[in-house]
Amino acid sequence: VSASTCERFDPSSNTFSAAPALPATSVYHLQGLHMFRDGNRVVIGPSDQWPWPMVLDLTTGLWAAGATGDGYHPQQGATMITGGRLVVFGVDRYVRIYDVTSNTWSDAMGPVGIGRTQMPVFAAGDEVVAVGGYNATVGHLGSVSRFNVNTGVVEDGDNLPLEGLEGFATAMNTGEVLFGGGVDNVQGETTRVQAYDPATQHVREMRSMPETQRLSTAHTLDDGRVLVVGGRNQGTALALGSL
Repeated sequence: VSASTCERFDPSSNTFSAAPALPATSVYHLQGLHMFRDGNRVVIGPSDQWPWPMVLDLTTGLWAAGATGDGYHPQQGATMITGGRLVVFGVDRYVRIYDVTSNTWSDAMGPVGIGRTQMPVFAAGDEVVAVGGYNATVGHLGSVSRFNVNTGVVEDGDNLPLEGLEGFATAMNTGEVLFGGGVDNVQGETTRVQAYDPATQHVREMRSMPETQRLSTAHTLDDGRVLVVGGRNQGTALALGSL
């Protein structure tokens, strides 16, 4: 499914409304789509169809295409860090950074020891961490790859009980990271939700979702709630948001 439509969510009223649509020439596929807030800008992509991110100026309501990056892939992982920078874990085992303000890409850093696809990525202090995902040789992964923002060093980390792919991840106000949904190597599509503490590497089980979701997007709101939007359930596209 590809689409150019966008919606805005108001946490105070729990309602969605129309937002500026993407240009018709920049339709994005749901796989590989990353969306992040950076001040008055919203950044999405790169995607499986376009090797550049799209940036929405919330003041003017206009979308603009960013610079073209290399090594993009529909199943890579990404997250936003301080200074308006988008960190992208490529499936080629290298990390790249897109600077929203200067509209430039950094040189590739790495490689990490194992390639992974379809994995959640999150920022934890000075590190960006990719968890789980899938490797064509190994299968489902429970290991982590860590990228140090200050030193540029990329390394593999410990195995964790977080195996799965195509799930969501978002940093919570508690310092933990919430993982959920996706596909694991036991149940297939899952309703499982877990909280991971990057400082202690402790994982705890949370209340399961009411139905399976994969390829969803999750955002932590200012009041501590987590909004999970869209994705797929057993092959059916979901046009809903859950808190």
